[in-house]
Amino acid sequence: MSKEKIKVSLSVLENPYQLMCEPHDRNLLIESAELLNTHLQDLRNANPKLSHERLLVMGALQMTFDLLQERQTLAHEVSSVNQLSARLISALDMANGELPLNK
Repeated sequence: MSKEKIKVSLSVLENPYQLMCEPHDRNLLIESAELLNTHLQDLRNANPKLSHERLLVMGALQMTFDLLQERQTLAHEVSSVNQLSARLISALDMANGELPLNK
């Protein structure tokens, strides 16, 4: 598999940035910059007196918090699915006359 990188030009709060990424990650990187821009613009509109630096820090903190909440939710959902799967397997084993597996 090739590790060839391409240069992607992005703009965040009207500031240009060039980042390197693998070709298959290009669209995701562009979408990430668009999401960041939208979030920062909303934050700027709500807090017009924030300095550029504070705006970026507050935006990064909020987006990181949102990401961690999503990870926590996903972990909880995966745990619930695993528990349900174990109960279903146990019920199927009992229905087939087999002893349940101890895991």
